Amino acid sequence: MIHHGNPKAFVDSAADYGAIGRALVVLSNLEFSHDQLMLTVTKEHPSLATKLRPTFPRQYQQKVDFLIGLLVELPNLRRIPVFGNSLNLLWLQYQFDELYEVRNVIAHGSIFYSESGDGGFSWKFDRVARGSTKGTWTTTSTFIGSSFLADVVNTAMLLKFYLGTLDLAVQGQFDWEKHYKEDCEMRANARVIKEELNAGLYVADDWILRLVSQYDAE
Repeated sequence: MIHHGNPKAFVDSAADYGAIGRALVVLSNLEFSHDQLMLTVTKEHPSLATKLRPTFPRQYQQKVDFLIGLLVELPNLRRIPVFGNSLNLLWLQYQFDELYEVRNVIAHGSIFYSESGDGGFSWKFDRVARGSTKGTWTTTSTFIGSSFLADVVNTAMLLKFYLGTLDLAVQGQFDWEKHYKEDCEMRANARVIKEELNAGLYVADDWILRLVSQYDAE
């Protein structure tokens, strides 16, 4: 490596690209969680893993297909919602396809320019990709704005948590029905505590106030 004499200047000059770096970090963490889940399935259910994919999935589409196939094969995993009480496999597949495509663009695209815009920045990514005719290649351009990257990061963080929950469930360390019942009990307790606080029955400790505010926010 060629030594950089002023690392602080580098950090300052990279500020305009912070959103890209943040998105790439979150997307990389998402893919790692995806890989960890597949490793867990390979360990806990080797025959199922082989059925879903003879070799360990390395391409993005293979990973997405493995995940959807896993949910189809193990009904107990389908009880675990992505958020709220819903799980739509078509929606889930589309989200992963789109997130991994964004990661591919960011990781392999050449950033031609960045410019200020309302509410943030936008960037143009140029990369070489397959052409419309078989066996041909061409240069394509993709424009991505910081508001879209915010959506990407938000979605990727949510799905990373979801994959981690699936990982625990495959290991037998997470039961959705038990979790749901406990969550309902916590919400009911929070409502009772809030009513008692509002009635002035007692002064709550900080942790009780945090508990009540947590469920108020939801």
